[in-house]
Amino acid sequence: MLRNPLLQYYLEEDMRLDMDMLSELDTEIIAACADEGRKAQILNNLIKIVKG
Repeated sequence: MLRNPLLQYYLEEDMRLDMDMLSELDTEIIAACADEGRKAQILNNLIKIVKG
């Protein structure tokens, strides 16, 4: 799926993301969470990954 196997492992195992559902994530909700909460950098990076 992703070009970087380490990133894919991180997302699947550490972030517990279902890679089949990655493209269906609502980036507006993720951005709102990044604006309001902790781990903003991780969430912003996730948005970049989802948008490709």
